[in-house]
Amino acid sequence: MIILENLNDEVVLKIIKTWDQLNNKETAMRFYHHLFTIYPETLDTFKKFKEMKLIHLNKDKHALIMAKVLWSSMAHIIECLKIGDQVSMYKCINYLIEKHVKVKYFHPSMFQLAIKPFLATVEEKNLTYDEVDAYMELDTWFFNLEKKKLFGFVTIKVDISQTNIYLIWSNGKN
Repeated sequence: MIILENLNDEVVLKIIKTWDQLNNKETAMRFYHHLFTIYPETLDTFKKFKEMKLIHLNKDKHALIMAKVLWSSMAHIIECLKIGDQVSMYKCINYLIEKHVKVKYFHPSMFQLAIKPFLATVEEKNLTYDEVDAYMELDTWFFNLEKKKLFGFVTIKVDISQTNIYLIWSNGKN
């Protein structure tokens, strides 16, 4: 199992135990529905969703592709937690960061906008309070790491030859 700073084994085990309840297309689409309901202005940052009504979201080809990509990434990160593969987990996180950096008008603070919709989606699955709290801790850890990297405060270096992971904290000048 992976040891992550600020996440204890109990939190990781709760996530691993409950992920199968969340890992499906319906849940991914519910996430986007919650995102656009809680923060309607975010719909404008998705060029292909402009002018779309939420009731059509689960039938839109582009929305379905985005949901699949997002949820596949989340599933990969959780699978890496299960098998203890930090190298692949951080590569996946790097990939998500690189994708978001290329989005026009995207700002790192926008990662925080995903927390409430994700938790609303998780809560719909009738998980216990402790299980929902575990996802909240994971989301906070994940989005803070992405934000720090985008602001230049952390660099994730993966040394595949030695399977070591280095988190290099800097002031953005390195």
